[in-house]
Amino acid sequence: MNIPRWSIERPALVLLCTLAVAIWGVVNYFDISRREDPEIKIPTALVISMLPGASAEEVEREVTAPIERAVASLQSLDHQKSQSLANLSVVWVTIDYEADADMEWQKLRSKIQSIAGTLPSTVVGPRVWDSFGDTSAMIVLLQGADPITLKPYAESLRDELLTVPSIAEIDILGEQKEVIWIEGSVEAFQAYELHPLKLATILKARNLQIPAGRIRTQNGILRVETSGKYQALSEIEQTIIDLNKETGQPTYLGDVFKVRRGVEEPLQTALMHNDMPVMALSMTMKKNFNVVTLGRDVEKKLRQFKKRLPQGITVEVVHDSPKQVTNEINNFMNNLFQGLLVVVVCMALLLGLRPALLSAVSIPLSVLYALTLMPIMDVALEKVSIAAFIIALGMLVDNSIIVIDNIDVKMRQGCSRREAAWRGCQELIGPVIIGTLATVVAFFPMLLLTGTIGAYVRSLPLVVGVSLLGSLIFSVTFTPVVAEYVMPQPKEKKKEEAKEGRIARFYRWTISLCLRLRWLVILGFGAAIIGTVGLVLYLGLSFFPMANRDQFTVDIWLKEGSAVEETEQLAREVDQFVRQDPDVRSTLVHVGKGGPRFYITLKPEFQQSNYAQIMVTTKSAQKTEDTVQRIDQALKRKFAGARIFTKQLIMGIPVDAPIEIRLSGPDLDILKNLSEQIQEILRNTPGTENVRDSFGRAVPSLKVEVNTDRANRLGVSNSEVALAFLSSFEGFELTKVQEGDIEIPVKIRLNDHERMLGDQLLELPVPSSITQEHVPLGSIATIEPSWEPGVIEHRQSQRIVTILAQNKGRLADQILNEVLPKIEQIALPEGYEIEVGGERESMSKAFGELIKVFFIIVAAITLLLLFQFGGLRETIIILISVPQAIIGAMIGLLCGGYSISFMAFLGVVSLAGMVIKNAVVWMEFVIDARKEGLSIREAVIEAGIKRLRPILLTSVTTIGGLIPLALFGGILFEPMAWSMVVGLALSTVLILILLPVFYSVFFREKKEIAA
Repeated sequence: MNIPRWSIERPALVLLCTLAVAIWGVVNYFDISRREDPEIKIPTALVISMLPGASAEEVEREVTAPIERAVASLQSLDHQKSQSLANLSVVWVTIDYEADADMEWQKLRSKIQSIAGTLPSTVVGPRVWDSFGDTSAMIVLLQGADPITLKPYAESLRDELLTVPSIAEIDILGEQKEVIWIEGSVEAFQAYELHPLKLATILKARNLQIPAGRIRTQNGILRVETSGKYQALSEIEQTIIDLNKETGQPTYLGDVFKVRRGVEEPLQTALMHNDMPVMALSMTMKKNFNVVTLGRDVEKKLRQFKKRLPQGITVEVVHDSPKQVTNEINNFMNNLFQGLLVVVVCMALLLGLRPALLSAVSIPLSVLYALTLMPIMDVALEKVSIAAFIIALGMLVDNSIIVIDNIDVKMRQGCSRREAAWRGCQELIGPVIIGTLATVVAFFPMLLLTGTIGAYVRSLPLVVGVSLLGSLIFSVTFTPVVAEYVMPQPKEKKKEEAKEGRIARFYRWTISLCLRLRWLVILGFGAAIIGTVGLVLYLGLSFFPMANRDQFTVDIWLKEGSAVEETEQLAREVDQFVRQDPDVRSTLVHVGKGGPRFYITLKPEFQQSNYAQIMVTTKSAQKTEDTVQRIDQALKRKFAGARIFTKQLIMGIPVDAPIEIRLSGPDLDILKNLSEQIQEILRNTPGTENVRDSFGRAVPSLKVEVNTDRANRLGVSNSEVALAFLSSFEGFELTKVQEGDIEIPVKIRLNDHERMLGDQLLELPVPSSITQEHVPLGSIATIEPSWEPGVIEHRQSQRIVTILAQNKGRLADQILNEVLPKIEQIALPEGYEIEVGGERESMSKAFGELIKVFFIIVAAITLLLLFQFGGLRETIIILISVPQAIIGAMIGLLCGGYSISFMAFLGVVSLAGMVIKNAVVWMEFVIDARKEGLSIREAVIEAGIKRLRPILLTSVTTIGGLIPLALFGGILFEPMAWSMVVGLALSTVLILILLPVFYSVFFREKKEIAA
């Protein structure tokens, strides 16, 4: 079917369909989901359990190990790791990325439920938390009062914001749990023979509301409601705890103990802003919604809410993804329009204004065509999909340029505009289709990339492929229709011939020289390939660069076992120091746990009393890197000895640290010793900083050895010894008071000044449920201080220690190449292994898949070429253009000072299809020239002369479209753009020189063969 001629005969239909696609694309542009980064799920859930009073080893043995055995039977399990700490077990369960997460988490809950009964009876949990991977879209602060006062306002704001359609979930941060404390002296505990369990029974009985049933009357039925539950502190104080046997005089709780309402002590977590406690709301967005629309809706709600706040209480947005997304999209759209302008200017200079404008129309049409299909393909408007438009920008005019150039040729040959329009297009429709499909095939196999990295780049091949197919459709339908009316008459023949003659003479001289020295040229090409291999080794490998954001984090670690109050004090000092920096706008301090995942690659730390994190917002993204370096050095000087890590956010996928080495084995002491040896090697290697391991320091504890015989004679059990400590120090829960929809625990403990450790600890009164008397702890037990592991880490149920380090001034891959031979010299005992994780582990998987994709691309293109030309020699000659592009790509990275990152490697893979289109069209012209009887030498020269202008045009426009991305695309896309720019530029020159040379080698004249 002659599609161009068919289109010219039905111009109204073609123009109407084109207009419909354009309108549909414009509508989708305003409605399409917008995000900062591609939507990536984190296929990890946490299983959290608490075993009060247990050491890390006890938690490992009694809680973590049984949970790990249950989790190991999950069919979709990718890997699991765990941390066992004093009182706490956390198991990270990561499933295959492609698995149905909702279904797998349901299976996980069922497995955990099935073993819950086998765990110690005192275990709290286990609880499955499957929201670990959720990314916060916005964080809103409430400040101006203490957290208890702010709590009702935070809950009210949460309820209002949940009415926003795009909000999935809201977490309240900085909440301080209220407790009703019953505090007394040691004498009060000993008086009245009060056993904690007895006191709990008394309070629960008083705090119980038993249904009183109903009374039938003549007029109906009345429900009877009796008073019962505590409504006020005074009611707790008026609870009778004893009666005088002689006088019958009651003793009230308030006579012996002080009852007060306060907050949980010690605090588990705290949230601070500008050195003051605050509360915050962290919002996550539903799938396939527009984060910019979410921001507008939230801002509207906040304006209304602020009007109802009392004086002094304020609301502030400290993390604003909608604003980030708007800025990112605006920047990329500017790059897109700049690229479009460059393309139009290049075409106008080389082709003329009217043909240039006609070709340029295919760009917005192809973009709008892609926008019509993006929602159907579940592709949002984010940095990768917009970068895909910029990458495709120059290629979108290739087909139109090829068609318009040939239409111009036909008009010069004497054809009418109408005939030239369809003949010029139909004549090249075969190579145009094959060339476009080859380019699409170069991108589409990227969809085979799996896991997080596959999800991150998924929109790139889809957007490039669909927009290129759109450009193909418009070039064989819309372009011929419009060309009939707008193509200018050819210039005077003599003038054009003179101009073309100069170009032809220069090219003929160059290619003639290369054909005479063809073996020297081929030898030079081989040397260039060998040099490129060396260049690859010199450039080194990296994964993803640092994020260009106005945020970074400061992680603060104290020794294991540190109290939250101690952590909070150091965090305040560090925060005050950071806020003095002139480029810091604000900070938000999380004490006792990490903040929410406000950026996709951030990995929040779970609750630990010795940890704090500061989220720092700078005055501009451009100042972040310098600010991080400056503050990091200053903190190391001011807080020497403290474990404080200033970290810039990383693009791509989450890793704990760029350099990560895992040691596995059964004995913790041996693991610690091996870890120290590896850390020493890393510290002595240039380019490393913040070297540490996950083992932590030993935690001091008290071992209470109960003399069973003495305890039994006095009627005291081991559990009552534990109960004595709990009710005296941390607080033993007696009952709960219902207030609205929350329950406030009522706990008993000693007065503040009596909760200090000292010699009086052996005088701690231990109650006996049998004799109803108290005995001194020292009469039944001894106390010995001891040290025990603070953290025990597992991976795949094996004990491990992870050594972590940051890289500075050198690539992480280069550092590992230097240190691994030294580490391998360490003698490992039987049963101990070393494994590399971090950036190299992720990079090896991603690059390994990308190499497979590259060979799939080459194989698919080879099949296309064989289908088009039918001969193996023609196919091999065209494929030679691929290494030409790789040579140029490596030179581009060298000139720009970039390593071979994942995105740069992606650019190299993309070049494979881009350079082949020019080679396909060139080969088509050579074959036609040979059919006309020209010799091989004349055929390759004439094909080069005829294709010189369109080849230069397509290359220049593609390069021009990439220039804004190379200059202003940010650190993620600049290496990719430069590799493509230089690779395409060099391959364009080499195609016009090397392909004729190789053709003359593969195809020889008959007389030459006979000789």
